[in-house]
Amino acid sequence: MSAEQTAAAAIHIFSSALPAEEIAQLLADHERRREPLPLAAEHAIRARMAAGWSPDDPLTRLSLGLLARQAGFTQVWRQWIPHLRDRIEATLDLVGAEKPFGRNAVTVERADLTGALAWTLPLDRAEAVAVVGIVRTAAIVLLAAVSGMRSSELMELTVGCSRLEDNGAGLVRYKLASKVVKGQHLGGVADEWVVIEPAYQAAQLLEQLHDNPNNGVPLLGRFAFDVRYTWFRNWVNGPAGERLGLTPIPATPVNLRALRRTLAIELAYRPGGLLATKLHLKHIAVATTEGYASRPGGAQAELLAGVNKHEAQRDLDLVWAEFRNYM
Repeated sequence: MSAEQTAAAAIHIFSSALPAEEIAQLLADHERRREPLPLAAEHAIRARMAAGWSPDDPLTRLSLGLLARQAGFTQVWRQWIPHLRDRIEATLDLVGAEKPFGRNAVTVERADLTGALAWTLPLDRAEAVAVVGIVRTAAIVLLAAVSGMRSSELMELTVGCSRLEDNGAGLVRYKLASKVVKGQHLGGVADEWVVIEPAYQAAQLLEQLHDNPNNGVPLLGRFAFDVRYTWFRNWVNGPAGERLGLTPIPATPVNLRALRRTLAIELAYRPGGLLATKLHLKHIAVATTEGYASRPGGAQAELLAGVNKHEAQRDLDLVWAEFRNYM
């Protein structure tokens, strides 16, 4: 949509009088720019055909409502169509029709490195909103997986939470400001998480996708991770993800607690891992971290067994690698 159309569409006039001149001007603009007319969403097309529109009618698949709003009106009335049909069909024959969003998508490399393609096919409004939701979920998964933040701490993130600390000589520290809620008084305690650059970038992307990107506004608010993750996995494993060469996601259950525990295991079997885990995951006491990794019984023993299993597998992989190098 051009700047002129955007300005016109900002004020929608409710009128039953035929705006023939305005529609003609809009169609002339489409012809001048060789810009396709907007296609309607699939559910709108099905609803029209159910209401008696012919599937062979070229106007059945057009988003007439969007055309009306581009011209500055709330809608196209049914009685206008006989008067506008010839003019719309003439423009349609000249410029064609396409979904309105993502028409000039940037070219990207496929995830499997087998070629380049536009990052998305053209989308209708509902599909564009869905893609924004998918990207938001991907950012949430990344934040949870590499920061170790609890669900309550993720929900306390606000717009403007990203912190960049430049220590000179190319040394940069990335931080996310939030609140520790668990074990604290009502309202929580303000704190910061030191994160890697991808987590910092994910938070900034979430700000760009926010409907109200003003400082202090909740960045994520409350969200149902299980539902969002299921939608995300279905998208990645569906036609859109296959087109982009994304690796399918297994059906293994994933939740925020599991992501935090996985990060704890990865930290715990490294040198100084217990202390690093205590500091990064913001446990109240060292005893809590020791319980994660060394105290017998219950969840502590399970985590210790998980750490030992990872260590044993890593040691075996190192031995095999050296053996293959020798051979």
